[in-house]
Amino acid sequence: EMRDHVVAYSVGRSDPIHAELACYWLLDPALHIRLTAAQGLANRLASAELPGGILASLVVLRSWMPDDAARAKVDTILKEAMRKSVAPSADQAPWTMHSIRASLPDGGGAQSIGIALQSGSQRKMAMLLLKQGQGVKDAYTITCRTARDQKSIVERMTEEVGALTVTGDFVRRAVSIALADGLTHGQPPVPGLIEVVRLCGFAGLRPEVQSTPDLIADLASTRAVQALPPRQHGDLITASEEWWDRHETIESWFEDSDAAHSVLDKARSAKSAETALWKWLETRRDWWARILARSADVLETAHHSDAAGFAACAMALLE
Repeated sequence: EMRDHVVAYSVGRSDPIHAELACYWLLDPALHIRLTAAQGLANRLASAELPGGILASLVVLRSWMPDDAARAKVDTILKEAMRKSVAPSADQAPWTMHSIRASLPDGGGAQSIGIALQSGSQRKMAMLLLKQGQGVKDAYTITCRTARDQKSIVERMTEEVGALTVTGDFVRRAVSIALADGLTHGQPPVPGLIEVVRLCGFAGLRPEVQSTPDLIADLASTRAVQALPPRQHGDLITASEEWWDRHETIESWFEDSDAAHSVLDKARSAKSAETALWKWLETRRDWWARILARSADVLETAHHSDAAGFAACAMALLE
């Protein structure tokens, strides 16, 4: 109740920054907070205190929200604004993106992305954490005092998590898919995504539902693999044993969930444990094929020679 009161009090204040805060609260995990923020914005519109820039944000933000009463309230705000001829205004100019690094997804489906940004003499790092089955789990910016500070963060990502150079188009695609992934499980992205998207100039970024077969089919590497004779396709899969030497992230590719341990705990012998575990692993084909497909997307974007092998293994897992 106190949170509701504080949010309602803040959004009701006339300062423009409080309207911006309301946008962040629209992505709160709790429905009642999202609804309170939406109602506050509706009140601001009614009193002609809703900036046009906020309206422009709401057009996109509504697609990041679960389909519930809070999103319905935002839709009502947009319709009322159109009726009153309140026009959305353009957002601030985006910063320039320089180096962009992305890791391969780890065994838990978590992928780190770092984007070096510059605006005049100002520099920032935009950081994203995407997690399979959970969506956009973290998003924030780091202010860098110098170009050297910024460069050291980029280099650390490369050294510590084996991050590879990717493009802005890759980031937009990965975040869009993660947004849809989170919303499938009723989870909006973290509020920090608003700032990251604004600085990077990812205008109109919306969730994109992609099944694992869709992800695999969209890879150029998949088409290349499909054109190979069966034996060469098999050679790519066999060569996967060499990935350990080139991609440190693969060391985290193991099952350690409660479900896996439960299967083993119920077994009464080594033989029954093995049988039960393999039976359970059959249910994990889509999970690991998706990890492989997302990895292949990173490798393909970075022009890494292993992309075709990852795509071949993803295809084989589903088959």
